[in-house]
Amino acid sequence: MRRHPLRWTCLCGRAAATREAIHSDGIGPGHARCLSDVQDHGHYNLQLMQGGRVLGVLVLYLAPGHQRVERELEFLGRVADVLSSGLARRQSAADLRIARRGAGRLSRQERVPGQHEP
Repeated sequence: MRRHPLRWTCLCGRAAATREAIHSDGIGPGHARCLSDVQDHGHYNLQLMQGGRVLGVLVLYLAPGHQRVERELEFLGRVADVLSSGLARRQSAADLRIARRGAGRLSRQERVPGQHEP
């Protein structure tokens, strides 16, 4: 997960820390602002998780005053699950490439010139 300067104090940090969806209908207490001239808005913040590990946070900006709608959160939860699966798969593929490169280097280092493999 990308390191955030306001980790755990902003809504996305709280969503990652609590592993729960967070809703805000506008800028208020607990809504850390990085920009001073930001216009009023709401948020849905949903954690992206795979195997108990937080991969990131999905942040959606909402119109000011937008109320929490459970049906929206259920849908967004499914979207977050799909994104989490894609991120996890991409990370696994990257890990596999790194492992293969390392294995290839070790294999080349272990060969002794003039020695044939059985």
